[in-house]
Amino acid sequence: MQTENPILDLDKVDEAVSGRIVEAGPDHLTVHDTGAGEDLTLRIDDRTTYAWTDSSKRGQLTDEAEVRVGYFIAGGVHTAAEIIVMDPGAGESIAEETLPDQYQ
Repeated sequence: MQTENPILDLDKVDEAVSGRIVEAGPDHLTVHDTGAGEDLTLRIDDRTTYAWTDSSKRGQLTDEAEVRVGYFIAGGVHTAAEIIVMDPGAGESIAEETLPDQYQ
């Protein structure tokens, strides 16, 4: 579990995306890439780690969250390696259906 040092190690991922969550589920996250201006859907699996820039907000995640995601591309599938929650947002909570138990 990492909550005290949320820095994305770009040497350990293929690409990174920053933006607002558009849609989320237990196995995926769609982020509106502010740089490219388009949505990107990323697979989430048991290797995906989470971190919060503000450790007092650990475990909080809403449908309006701002995130930074480092991901791998394998076989055309974008798989999130690390999700850094920059701002959990003030929308409807999606933590229960999205976050693994150890982060709630």
